[in-house]
Amino acid sequence: MILSFWFNLFFGTMIPVIIIAIGVVFKNHPPKEINSFAGYRTSRSMKSKETWEFANKYSARLMLLCGIILLIITVPILLVFRNESEEIQGVVMVALCTVQTVAVVLTIIPVEKALKNRFDNRG
Repeated sequence: MILSFWFNLFFGTMIPVIIIAIGVVFKNHPPKEINSFAGYRTSRSMKSKETWEFANKYSARLMLLCGIILLIITVPILLVFRNESEEIQGVVMVALCTVQTVAVVLTIIPVEKALKNRFDNRG
């Protein structure tokens, strides 16, 4: 059970740590040009250079915040369930990964709202 706890701790915190890393990288080095490879890419964010820069800066801050919050939530939950059976720990891991993924996807909503409020349809 101890080995499975460390395994779960490593993999359970992987998504929040990756989200934090992406937030830090894009906060400090946002993509300069509109591209289809890296950055916050939606039809609204790619309308103009201004929308692109705004969306990437805003989403980077949200990703950083989201990752930190998820990490703060994930570690105590894993600690609480560390002595449970591997089956229960597995269920907890699936639930955590689902919540983490949904949280990241939901960061799209405030970015799109901010773009809509700040820019017209032409960007």
